[in-house]
Amino acid sequence: MIEIRVASFGAKERTSKLFKELIRTWKTNDFSRILYITPTSKKLRFSIRKFEKLALERSPAIIPPDFFTLNTLASSYHFAGIPLADITKHIIIEKLMAKNPGTFGVPSTGLVNQVSKFIKEIKTYSPYRNSAQLKLDTKTIRNSSVQEKALKLINLYSAYSRLLKKAGLLDPEDIMKRAFLALRKSKDPCKKILILDSFYDITSVEEMLIRELIKKTEKTIALVWDGEEEIYSIPRIFKEKLETMEDYEIIKEPFKEDSPQIESFAYKTREEELEGIARKIKDLKCVHPEIPLNKIFVTFPAMENCSLYVARIFEKYGIQFSLSPGYTLQSAPPITAIISLLETIYREYPRDKFLGTLRSPYLKLISEEDFAHLSHISLKAGVVRGARSWEDGFNIYMHWLANKRSHKDSPRLSRKDIESIKLKIKKIFKKLGHFRTRHSLAEFVSLLKELLDWMGIRERIKEEKGELGDRDDKALKSFLCLLDEILTAEKVWPGKKGKISLEKFIKILKMSAANSEYIRKGKEFEGVQILGYLETRGLDPEVLFFGGLTDEDLPGTHYQDILLPDSLRQRWSLPTPENIVERKKLHYQRLIKSAKRKVFLSYPLTVDEALVAPTPFMDDKFKVRKPEKFAKNIIYGEEDGERLKKSAPRLRKAVSFPDSSSTERTLSIHVTDLEKFARCPFQYYVEKTLGIEPVEEPTEYMSGVDYGRIVHDIMKVLYERIKSHPAHFEKSFEYALESVLKNLRLGEFWQEVIRDRLNLMRDDLLHCDEELKRDGFRPTYMELSQRISFKSSGQKIILKGRLDRVDISERGFVVIDYKTGKAPTKADLEKGLHLQIPIYAWMLKKHLRIPPSGGLIYTLDMEKGFRRVTLFNREDADQVISRSVRFVKQYSSMLKEGKFPKNEKPKNCRNCNCKFVCENFEG
Repeated sequence: MIEIRVASFGAKERTSKLFKELIRTWKTNDFSRILYITPTSKKLRFSIRKFEKLALERSPAIIPPDFFTLNTLASSYHFAGIPLADITKHIIIEKLMAKNPGTFGVPSTGLVNQVSKFIKEIKTYSPYRNSAQLKLDTKTIRNSSVQEKALKLINLYSAYSRLLKKAGLLDPEDIMKRAFLALRKSKDPCKKILILDSFYDITSVEEMLIRELIKKTEKTIALVWDGEEEIYSIPRIFKEKLETMEDYEIIKEPFKEDSPQIESFAYKTREEELEGIARKIKDLKCVHPEIPLNKIFVTFPAMENCSLYVARIFEKYGIQFSLSPGYTLQSAPPITAIISLLETIYREYPRDKFLGTLRSPYLKLISEEDFAHLSHISLKAGVVRGARSWEDGFNIYMHWLANKRSHKDSPRLSRKDIESIKLKIKKIFKKLGHFRTRHSLAEFVSLLKELLDWMGIRERIKEEKGELGDRDDKALKSFLCLLDEILTAEKVWPGKKGKISLEKFIKILKMSAANSEYIRKGKEFEGVQILGYLETRGLDPEVLFFGGLTDEDLPGTHYQDILLPDSLRQRWSLPTPENIVERKKLHYQRLIKSAKRKVFLSYPLTVDEALVAPTPFMDDKFKVRKPEKFAKNIIYGEEDGERLKKSAPRLRKAVSFPDSSSTERTLSIHVTDLEKFARCPFQYYVEKTLGIEPVEEPTEYMSGVDYGRIVHDIMKVLYERIKSHPAHFEKSFEYALESVLKNLRLGEFWQEVIRDRLNLMRDDLLHCDEELKRDGFRPTYMELSQRISFKSSGQKIILKGRLDRVDISERGFVVIDYKTGKAPTKADLEKGLHLQIPIYAWMLKKHLRIPPSGGLIYTLDMEKGFRRVTLFNREDADQVISRSVRFVKQYSSMLKEGKFPKNEKPKNCRNCNCKFVCENFEG
């Protein structure tokens, strides 16, 4: 007998109400004759926790029900076979495709994923169609080339199935099918009650298993959804399937929907959207402290686009959270370092990359002192790449040293020191050189494990303390398990094991790491629950933040299957693009009704600087045209206020003078625009007054603007992290570098260039920070927006700017600005051509009520490296600031009066965008 309990998506606490009813009517404390099944592991864990809490209120000791998802239930049966991980499955499919290169061309990662998806779908939706039946179905295809492609795909599927059968391996779909057969033959005592909770739609193989479970159970209770609206068409199909399985009774729960209040917001970028969500959570907790954090859910249609941002931003705001599904091994710093080392070997030890690898905190192949000497030696000897070039470099350097008269600019190195470093590098090359030749997959795995032991990476990670050490330890353990899975794929391959290149091995490692999760961030039931939107099925949050609602992610782009025509997909009951879009629409409608109190919808207006539209599923009344505006460094609540007070003085509002008039005209201008006016009034007039901007020519090179933006993003992430992890500069640097680069649509070549150049500047950056630290200064504000108002010639001026970084001590503050091109000089200060640093110091002096201690420029030039420029110190700060303020007032007055004087001796005309319309340019 099936009791089908029907409700609409607005119904809340359905699982809790059912549990209370069962606990109240159950005669004993032994609930083991109840079997509970739900589709997601997240819902499963929440249900276990809820049942235990309710049952223990009745009795201090209970025997709980059996709780499973369909996958974990299937895995609980013992079969004669070895479970096959998804990683191993991908490698086997790639090997099969490579064995027959003419089938689909070069087996790219995307094509392997497509074939893997087809095999999974055919086993899931058509579990009893064999290869002969599939081939027979292809005869209905009229286009001969399409038919040929479909037949090749079926042959590949047949080869995959034969290989697994021969090796005694079972993929997840085989396990589900075997579970059904085992359950059918089972003579175990049947359960009294089967609970099916939160299912919307099921595959054919899942339907078989559920049908058999219902037959083996005295009574089934199914919590399903139905309603009059079109969105219920998919869950209605599941309900109708249940009605065919056994005698049933429909119980309609009250259809009254407890609809939550819905608000919507738009933001400029994904990162600003996540900042906005974090701030709203802080606001919410201030207004409603009674709402538990674990009852606040944050979800996105594409978690992979947000997971890196989420961790960093929520940590910044001090919000406890649990992130599911976690991180991929591809983003784990120790694994990034290992793969980077292998790429260095493959590329024959290019100087910058090899030096960066040698001093990685995870590998630490040489000491800091030896690294400094080696950097100097290789630079002077002109080492480019290649083991031979490195070895010859030592001889060239010793020859250069012997002929050098003065050693003022070079480290004092004896011949013995140089020979010692040379021997160490030779030893490293000998160890790494084994990877340069072709090996089997198993041999590469063995070599890599030996190398990791030789470098002592396990011991180095064990020395780490706190959360970072725990994270890295889990990442390394997961990586070693992944290597074992790769070995499994090699062992099951029949016949002689072929040899592959290092390039191929790196590709396999990257693909495997990208598909392997290694950690759940945070404890399961503590903090804000951040999860994928499919994992929210059956859960009832108090408050839901549903972000990333762009048409790019929801419904996203669903291309036609490049391997199969739609006619075959429909014949085999495989999902079509239309089915996928329909399911996504269902989940959107379900989610906006799921929260008890409130739902916040949000989306970015741009992704990677390209405009995007909100999801078409969203009602027009929720679409926002203007982005949300918010101030920086807002303090929320007493607890946060007290915490921030200890680290830095609180910022006050912008200074305004008492004689300001609300009716007078106001000039609002950025400090950087005033600098542009000072350097060339004509250029300012063309670009800012007339609004004429040059059209950027497409180029294969990275522009200086792009490089500058990337460096600023990395510095921001770095010092925000250092605020909370001050003792881990090297790890914070690597974290910042990787987290920013991973989220850029930037080719691997330019990523490597940026990574190599910045790694070479890291020591200089650390040295400068250590000097500031010794003087008591700590990074306090990053990307701080400031403004100040003042009178000039009777007119009100509002000056705006954004400070890259402010370090504060008990005695004062230091303003630091990052430059990636030419740095300003003291002469520029005196001539009024550089205003940023002194004017920012003036703003902060007014707002913080503490004196400025210095103004610094950190230049991170891609070609020239790192350089620090001190523009002023404590002694001359007031003089420099006063002079710059006079220049600001002078330029502001000229702009108010519309004066754009001719610059008789402008600089850098040749690179100016306005040169062809300027009379100063002589060609």
